[in-house]
Amino acid sequence: MIGNTSVLAITPAIAPAIAPFPQSSEKKMLWAIAEIIGKATQGEYYDHNSRQHRLLLLNYTPANFVKDAFERLNGKFPNKKKIRQNRLRLLKDCSDIAACAGKGALMVLDYFNKKIVEHSLENWCNKVRGRGEREKRVLAKERIIQWFDNNEDWDLSSLGLSSLPDIFHRMPNKFIKLNLANNRLKELPPHLNLNMIGLNINNNNFEVLPEQIQSSRFLKSLEFSNNQLKSLPEWLINMGFLEEVNAESNQLKELPTQLPPNLNNFKIARNKFEILPPQIQSLKNLRCLDCSFNQLKSLPELGSLGCLEHIDAGNNQLESLPDALPPRMKIINFAKNAIKQIPLSYGTLRDLCQLNFCDNDIEDVPDEIYLLMLKKVQGQPVLRLEGNLKKK
Repeated sequence: MIGNTSVLAITPAIAPAIAPFPQSSEKKMLWAIAEIIGKATQGEYYDHNSRQHRLLLLNYTPANFVKDAFERLNGKFPNKKKIRQNRLRLLKDCSDIAACAGKGALMVLDYFNKKIVEHSLENWCNKVRGRGEREKRVLAKERIIQWFDNNEDWDLSSLGLSSLPDIFHRMPNKFIKLNLANNRLKELPPHLNLNMIGLNINNNNFEVLPEQIQSSRFLKSLEFSNNQLKSLPEWLINMGFLEEVNAESNQLKELPTQLPPNLNNFKIARNKFEILPPQIQSLKNLRCLDCSFNQLKSLPELGSLGCLEHIDAGNNQLESLPDALPPRMKIINFAKNAIKQIPLSYGTLRDLCQLNFCDNDIEDVPDEIYLLMLKKVQGQPVLRLEGNLKKK
């Protein structure tokens, strides 16, 4: 039996992870693993028979670590069948222990996590009987295993998956994007990768935005268009790094009382908004707002959004517009509404590249606005007025 004192001498960071386990054969097993992890991560090992003996390990690889660990376990627990039966659980225990050992254990931790993912994926593939569904999962498994060996974004899109394995928190800690678009998902696994910077769940069957998303605190881009969401959660305010949200083509009628403060690209087109919620005015970093194809009858004052450059409010029911827009505006689309008059201040927007008022009810255009038809950007007039009844 391995003595706790000697293990503590070489694995002080690991000991707290072991302490909660009861005095049992499982705890003995975990102490044995802790001993090997200490050996691998600290580069030195104290022999239990001679405290004075020290062996430096300069080339102790994860493969050697696993081999050594299981050799010791087999020696201490002759019932090898039991160890084989509990292999996946044992690997998870090893991973959890290694995670407590600090940076020195990262190589070991990645190795164990890969083994855990491989076993979990095999179980996930074997859970289905239908050949078609199994083929989809096998393809997903092949893609996931490849992620351990490259720095590409994680792409599981367009596989027709209805569920996912709970393995993403075991993946390498890379700042990466996860693409789950074009599947049949209604929920996400309980655990997600904490270091994800992008998540795409477009074109699925979500009715609510899964709350486990908020655990990915570094998330910058969140896309969930073409789902069945009727509301957005209040916890979005806690996503401090979030810059881009694509909520197009859902069934949204309102927004949370507070929005992520650093949003710069917000897409809520093709929903059921009748008014543009005033909390939009709090988004001081907003550069692009797409609220087209809704049922908007008016817009709030947007002059306070100093960074706004692009607004698309086409295909609504707008009859009037804000008197002023932010000075940095470059692209404005108010086509296919019921607008009767263009505010004079729009003619003073110096950076304007496109001002689209096609298919409205405009009968008269002030000279300050009409002059924009003479200005061209990339060969196209800045002002477009086709489909109106202007008198000029």
